[in-house]
Amino acid sequence: MTSEDALYSRPGGSPNTFYEAIQLIVPTTGYYDIKSLGTMDTHGYLYNGSFYPSNPQLNQIAHDDDSGGNRQFKLLVFLQAGVPYTLVVTTHNSLTTGPFSVVASGPDNIYFSPINLVTTSKSNKIYLKLNRNNSNDFFNSKWNECFLATSTQPPIITSSYSNVLTVNSAEFDRTGNSSSVYYYQAYQLRVSRTGNYTFTSSSGMDTYGYIYQGNFYPTFPYFNIHKQDDDGTGTNQFKLTAELRSDITYILVVTTFSQATTGTFSITASGPDYVNLIPI
Repeated sequence: MTSEDALYSRPGGSPNTFYEAIQLIVPTTGYYDIKSLGTMDTHGYLYNGSFYPSNPQLNQIAHDDDSGGNRQFKLLVFLQAGVPYTLVVTTHNSLTTGPFSVVASGPDNIYFSPINLVTTSKSNKIYLKLNRNNSNDFFNSKWNECFLATSTQPPIITSSYSNVLTVNSAEFDRTGNSSSVYYYQAYQLRVSRTGNYTFTSSSGMDTYGYIYQGNFYPTFPYFNIHKQDDDGTGTNQFKLTAELRSDITYILVVTTFSQATTGTFSITASGPDYVNLIPI
């Protein structure tokens, strides 16, 4: 937590406290333990869905101050698989800064993702999370600063997901002729608000992306295609922009332009609300 982080008034506590907001999703329903580590006196708030700094009690489902000992929060919460939650880490006192970590445990992995809440006020300072170190049970972050000009656009929320294609990944032939091997990673994709969403890949591989409406059939890769792209960024990375409905389940398939290609990749998803990606 630094002096460049966003400020808000903590519910029932001090005004002008720095905070960081983290989207988390679990693939398995159950009880999860989430706690902070650090020297600051921390508070943890958990929200079902979106977090609104101007109305920080809306959607709040859990809060803790010192249950973790040494002035650290500890949340024992029941999380539903596939539901996007927001964890807000802040401090007991105003304008407190310092390093912290979040450690989580439970019946399955917890997927942490950066949240970029873009507001629309004139000359409003915002902060973009960069250089994030993500793992299943450890979180830390660093923020970089930027500014927005006047805008009348709705808020944009950005999430990032990382994975890897290996020789043990699922295989299909994206050309449909059953004679080639392309490794792929499929994600179940849900949004809570209908609107236009953009998915951009970042990788050393030449990536190819597909969005399917409903089911994805690896043996029939042309069925149910909603959108596809190869080089929409102009740098051998796909960029998919599509209107997604909140009442429909989609499948995002990340693969490669060339056969039998392996490597790491990340997906950045942005739109009017959270994007829920669950590996399948």
